[in-house]
Amino acid sequence: MQTIISLELGSCTERAVQHFICKNPQEKINITYVKSFEEGIDLAMENEGYIIFIPHIHHLCNVLETDPHWESIQNLIFSLENPSLFLAERRERVKDDNSYAILPTLQGLLTEEDTVQTLVKVKNTQEGAFMVHKGICQYGITNESGIKKYQLSGVRELKKMIILWIPFRFHNTFAV
Repeated sequence: MQTIISLELGSCTERAVQHFICKNPQEKINITYVKSFEEGIDLAMENEGYIIFIPHIHHLCNVLETDPHWESIQNLIFSLENPSLFLAERRERVKDDNSYAILPTLQGLLTEEDTVQTLVKVKNTQEGAFMVHKGICQYGITNESGIKKYQLSGVRELKKMIILWIPFRFHNTFAV
């Protein structure tokens, strides 16, 4: 049985893992859920053979690709349209500032009309939605799942993206 590490339910990563499973029905797959890519990488390092899918636009993709202990599994790479992302806010305004909870990789989706006073970096879009829900930030970038789960309002839909999902596997030893 193969173990794949995924971010939490409702995340773009979870959607990509489900897509992979549907395209590979002959594989027996166990999914282990984590809160962040960093946590998933740590788990994969503790459990050699576990696979973690990292989106090509995430900085950790470059980190793993250049690390000799990590193997990108070329024949399993696939592209998938990312679910819609939204700039979202709480239904009841609790902050008068323009604070944003954003995954750094997605900061480029903001426009000139988004006057950011405070930028709080988060590890995933669900964490951003949670921070908006709790009133820590006024705005966040999240998907439809985050809007529903945390009862947010979508300000506007953001640019559509096609993401390459790159599977990585850790090896304690490597050949130079």
